[in-house]
Amino acid sequence: MPMLLSNIPFRLTLTWTAHQACAWSAVSILCIMIITVISSFFVRTPEMPLDLTPMASCLYYVCDSEMLEQGRAGSSLMSAREMREALTRGEEGKAMYYFGEVVGVSGRRKVGVDYAKGGAGV
Repeated sequence: MPMLLSNIPFRLTLTWTAHQACAWSAVSILCIMIITVISSFFVRTPEMPLDLTPMASCLYYVCDSEMLEQGRAGSSLMSAREMREALTRGEEGKAMYYFGEVVGVSGRRKVGVDYAKGGAGV
């Protein structure tokens, strides 16, 4: 953009064509940027899996999960060992988790992590 808008000496006889081309190129780039920002508000779920390094992307996959309801009850009073035992408790001593398209507590479909139904987990 700065290259299109700056350093163009304007003289009607010499540079009118270059001035018009650069000005309309800058306007079209601004329009594309505005359309991109407006269209970003209509994206519901990411097309690609998120990188699990930041905490926010981990929370994206876990939010609206049944695991949160079960893990929340009395967890503020538990020690670290009790918390670990509570999270791994299941029918056979270990809980099975599923990563993929899940139906959350709110009833909406999304990509996430939740307890595996029927004992088949990934």
